[in-house]
Amino acid sequence: MSLCSKDAPTARSRSAASGWTCFDVEALIGRCEGVSSVAAARVDRAGHSSLAAFFVPLPDFEPGEVAAASATA
Repeated sequence: MSLCSKDAPTARSRSAASGWTCFDVEALIGRCEGVSSVAAARVDRAGHSSLAAFFVPLPDFEPGEVAAASATA
């Protein structure tokens, strides 16, 4: 099982009905290979809200490759 997969323990502990927190997103992305650090923030808009996440890759990793690997994991 990949640490970035939706089957990871952090992701499994949250139900779709309860939603994701910034801590859940940071923990999940932070487990991905090639990630040095990560931050997430809730963005509230009229009528909806979303989570925005940003990561810093490790020195020997390309940002696009890290993002692609975490999206397909």
